[in-house]
Amino acid sequence: MSSTNRKILTVLVTVDVLLLLVSIIFFDIKILYNTQIGYISSTLVMIASIVSYRRMVNARVEHNIVTMDDSKDVIDKLE
Repeated sequence: MSSTNRKILTVLVTVDVLLLLVSIIFFDIKILYNTQIGYISSTLVMIASIVSYRRMVNARVEHNIVTMDDSKDVIDKLE
């Protein structure tokens, strides 16, 4: 595991523990379940997008694809 991945994992676990503690101290068990489901699902989406972006960048580097037009984002090109 690289240093960046370890830092991201540390931050995610720390935030989850803080969210867990706040939910237990101030709210009902139903709120705890809702916050954990929401946090875990959003974390999975974030990790999937990071992995997807890393895979896209590695594929471009492997095939020597250099994009010179940095003025437009992919979303701007679609619009």
